[in-house]
Amino acid sequence: MGWSSFQTLTWQAAPMPYSSGPVSIARLPSGNDDFLAFVRFPPGWSRSQPVVYEAAEEFVILNGELRIDDQRWVAPAYGCIEAGSVRSLTESPRGCLAWARFHGSPRPVKVHAGEVGGAGLTGITGSGGHEPADRLRPAGALSKPAAGSWSDATRRLLHAFPASETWFEPTYRPGDEHEGGRRDVIDLDTLDWWTSASPPPAQPPTPSAPRLRPAIVHRISETLR
Repeated sequence: MGWSSFQTLTWQAAPMPYSSGPVSIARLPSGNDDFLAFVRFPPGWSRSQPVVYEAAEEFVILNGELRIDDQRWVAPAYGCIEAGSVRSLTESPRGCLAWARFHGSPRPVKVHAGEVGGAGLTGITGSGGHEPADRLRPAGALSKPAAGSWSDATRRLLHAFPASETWFEPTYRPGDEHEGGRRDVIDLDTLDWWTSASPPPAQPPTPSAPRLRPAIVHRISETLR
């Protein structure tokens, strides 16, 4: 187990099929079949070809904004897109930095005319987001004022899956939890990443736990399977 510092991540260009161009990604250890990465979308990036992903995707917009069809996520914002949902238009006019988790393969499949249905978007939006009632199940905002301190001090469930859960934690220290199961955590202040799975060789475990900060915590537990 251990930390991956955002400042020491290795970035590489990654093709984004059916889009205007590549994005930059920095992979993270997951310990299972999930695909975890930080993703940088360049300004003006877009994909107008409808696609579908067979795996559910969670993401946190950390800087900038991302638009999927008629939904806009403005940082800081959490969102979840259900497996099998069609995305007709995805774009980032100003560019953005995001964290993304695919619960399976991150490979999009092209959707042909006549196959486009409902998009099945759920999520938590930041300020400026639009929340169509038939497309989004809002559960509150990840709101951070200009002064720099988090105003949302309420622990809350962001999304529940059959075998895992994702939480917003206003304060969190790895190792303090009493429930079993594997966890990974993104620190919303520093963007550093912690996982209870084995870290990559280039990121040895940090011996001392960091001080408490607001975080997004993903928990996989045998009791949820």
